[in-house]
Amino acid sequence: MLGTILIGNFSETFRSDSTEWNRSQYIENWKSAAKKIATQSMPAAFCTSLEKNGATLWVANTKDNEVSIRQEIVPRRLLSVDQERINIKNSKNYEYENEDNFQVSEWKTDVKSIFEFLSKLKD
Repeated sequence: MLGTILIGNFSETFRSDSTEWNRSQYIENWKSAAKKIATQSMPAAFCTSLEKNGATLWVANTKDNEVSIRQEIVPRRLLSVDQERINIKNSKNYEYENEDNFQVSEWKTDVKSIFEFLSKLKD
């Protein structure tokens, strides 16, 4: 599956694997992550691709009104996954994997932009 994220002024296209989750499950994960950030200022992970060996995530952290988002590839053994939620068991125990000159996606936005993104998410 091919998708595009648009939060604030940031836009990026990505590929999602559909063997583990379907489109609706990815959207539910994004809604859950956006709600954690927008209403509780808690760290959250937007999953862009869940595969047998791991996941590609946009991990978001909030400080004051600023949200920092960084793309990370996390091995499956460090993930806790249920129907639409994904948690990193211990984010200090892995290093970002950069294979084949894969460019890391990083950006900053604000909580208001996360609220706007959440309101536009549809199944």
